[in-house]
Amino acid sequence: MEEVLNPAARGRGWSKVVSHNFQQPDGMKALTTMADATALPKDFSSYMFTFVQREDAIVVLLGHPPLGLIEQALKTPRLPSKVMINQEEMHEAPTTYDLWPFDGEVKRFAINVPLGDALRQIGALR
Repeated sequence: MEEVLNPAARGRGWSKVVSHNFQQPDGMKALTTMADATALPKDFSSYMFTFVQREDAIVVLLGHPPLGLIEQALKTPRLPSKVMINQEEMHEAPTTYDLWPFDGEVKRFAINVPLGDALRQIGALR
């Protein structure tokens, strides 16, 4: 994620990127605090959690969303106040991603569906 998220964040002019190792006790405490603060359900599991605080929204990335999807999450206007994007495929080219605006059901989209289009399809853009 550091090779993908950090350059994308810097490209948006964000200089503060904080990383925690969730396998260490302090990192696990940070994960629990952030998950609780965003009301991320305890049954969501992943090997990688990334919380991005935009001015207008919190974006929770699970797994390894591709760079294009991360960049869209950083710049798409009118995001829901909280949105979770999950893409767990690590060794093969991803074909789908899951999207959840912290309301209703998690929806799956083909990897080539732009984030804005997916959010429009589920009626989640503000």
